[in-house]
Amino acid sequence: MSICQDSTLVTQAPGASDGKLRRGSESFIPQQECEQKFQSQVNTTEFICANGFNDTDTFKGDTGGPLSVKNPERSDGKVQWMQVGISSFGDSNYSIKLSAFTRVSLYCDWIAKTTKNAATCRD
Repeated sequence: MSICQDSTLVTQAPGASDGKLRRGSESFIPQQECEQKFQSQVNTTEFICANGFNDTDTFKGDTGGPLSVKNPERSDGKVQWMQVGISSFGDSNYSIKLSAFTRVSLYCDWIAKTTKNAATCRD
């Protein structure tokens, strides 16, 4: 099971927030399971599915937030986070704590071009 991090405004109840940005832990969901839980409404070539741990998950207002993983390619021992997804949507009734994130890798060329190679998917 791969663990990733999201950034979210912590909510106490649906629609309520304390206004503080926090980090939540998520685990990646296999593509087939994602498609089944979202009843095939998710194209898993465009989206990454993840679910929250310990009562954390994305919620209304978190759309556009990052989904990040530790970069496994660092040989110098430093921790570097790499954004792999952008919060897009989730389970509308919050019963399965499942969220879909747009795959950043689909936009690598656009990111490099727009930032004039200041940011790339290889950083």
